[in-house]
Amino acid sequence: MENYNFKTYNELFTHICNLDNEYFFNYLLNGIYKNISTTTFKNKVICLSLALKDMGIKKGDTVGIFAKSSPFWLIFDFAIHEVGAISVPIFANISTENLNFEINDSAMKYMFIDSQERLKDIEEKNSHLTFITHNFCIKEPNFYNYDEILVIGQQICDSKGFIPHKAEEDEIFSIIYTSGNTGTPKGVMLTHKNFIYNADSVVRAVPFFKSDIIYSILPYWHSFGLSTEVISPVLSGSQIAFTDNALTFAKDLTFFNPSVILIVPRVAEMFKSNILKKFKSLGEDTYNKFNFALNESLKITHITPEIDDLEKFNGLKTSVFNNIKAIFGTNFRFFISGGAPIDINLQLFFNAMDIKILQGYGLTETTPVICVDKIESHHFGSCGDIFPWLLENGGDFTFKDDFGLLSKEIEGELLIKGNCVMKGYWNHKDASAKQFFEGWLCTGDMGFYKNNKLFINGRKTNMIVLANGENLYPEYIENHLKILEDINDIMIFGDKLKNIYAIISVHEDISIDLSLHNKIKKEIQKKLEHFPHYQKPKDFILVPPFSHENGTYTATQKIRRNNIVSMYKNEISTLLKSNGEII
Repeated sequence: MENYNFKTYNELFTHICNLDNEYFFNYLLNGIYKNISTTTFKNKVICLSLALKDMGIKKGDTVGIFAKSSPFWLIFDFAIHEVGAISVPIFANISTENLNFEINDSAMKYMFIDSQERLKDIEEKNSHLTFITHNFCIKEPNFYNYDEILVIGQQICDSKGFIPHKAEEDEIFSIIYTSGNTGTPKGVMLTHKNFIYNADSVVRAVPFFKSDIIYSILPYWHSFGLSTEVISPVLSGSQIAFTDNALTFAKDLTFFNPSVILIVPRVAEMFKSNILKKFKSLGEDTYNKFNFALNESLKITHITPEIDDLEKFNGLKTSVFNNIKAIFGTNFRFFISGGAPIDINLQLFFNAMDIKILQGYGLTETTPVICVDKIESHHFGSCGDIFPWLLENGGDFTFKDDFGLLSKEIEGELLIKGNCVMKGYWNHKDASAKQFFEGWLCTGDMGFYKNNKLFINGRKTNMIVLANGENLYPEYIENHLKILEDINDIMIFGDKLKNIYAIISVHEDISIDLSLHNKIKKEIQKKLEHFPHYQKPKDFILVPPFSHENGTYTATQKIRRNNIVSMYKNEISTLLKSNGEII
């Protein structure tokens, strides 16, 4: 690395210990502002690590973290690694079945947990577990309270002192389980080097500054959140602000006044929906003024004909767009979006108001980020520049088809190798072997590289081949349609059929009836007016919102296609029969 001389999480902790930042972490707790300095953070990590070691946790043990993202999550995480143990972050809304699978598959012995309600999902089948609880206290064997063991750790520190753990860069740092969209979850083994290298890569590509406040809303059970919301800001010396409630974080924006917010596309869709609802609620005249300013600004974006009324536009631009930008705070600079492809029209919507959304790309197996778009060379629809330092130390990228490797200029499945690539899947040697091709990690994502920019078309396994031989990636159509006002999310299907069809989830406050069906049908027809016939859904089903609770979303907010098909198999059968499809 050029900027930092450390390659492990433990060396990163030493780096934090040498900082003097009074406002290292900022957060709201029950509506009250609090902050944690680097000094306080250091002391808590040291004391907690000594207490964990005293409990019996040792190097190589797997320790679960089943809690919402917070400064306490990070304190515990750093403490785990000061013992030399391996962290196993757990998705907050995980199903009981997958939860118990991950506990057993990872050979987990200890768990940090902040929800007493989820204990019943664990205790019955996992009597061997020792729990460290936060926000609640249970006076039973195998239960230790976070605040109480901190006191024990302080006593040990006062009497025996603290010796930092020295990890090797290729040691397993964390086991992060995939969402299990198409099968049993697999534990991705990520090393210390993976994480530090990736975070450093983000810092080199994205302008993070010491003056920045990074607003943390992404979950740390996913590498995207941990790497880009924590490690990268730490390397930059930035402050980190935490939401008190992930469901209402937008209300806290003006309080924390962040400069950078990392999001997934659904968060951007939520912001857009709220903006439109806000202007509609202010009356027809205000809403029309907003639409005029937006549409005129979009003309500039597309370098299309001159705007119709420059004087009117300039006046509205200031009054309308500045009010919208103020929602995100006076210091706000840009969003970084990851986790799933973001629709170009959503990017254009915000760009028209001078709000930048930089698209990034990666996957858990690459820790995760391998590229991100840049402000100075922004290209709508692109995932940005693949990190040039990916090419360091034998790293590279290319594409392949069913016959073998391709050149970088030919569309195919994206392959990656280098310091960001996982060590393999925990307890799954066969799956690990299948994920690699001649030393390359197979991402499963189809795309191409043009003008130094990466473009992703969709997942290889999701490609639809129609009965007439036409093929398409459903994500391309879904991303164009999910931004429509009434649509919460959408799944396109049609493999081996004459046409494609859709299952559309609508917002929970909307009644599903014939009038809604007709309205959405007209909106789809208009939106896809210039699309080829085979890329237009012939018909669709309207359903309630997809969610984690009903099993239609993965942990990373992606739709579970197989689960959705299974859930609505009767409705799908009726739909296809009514449209003359042979099934």
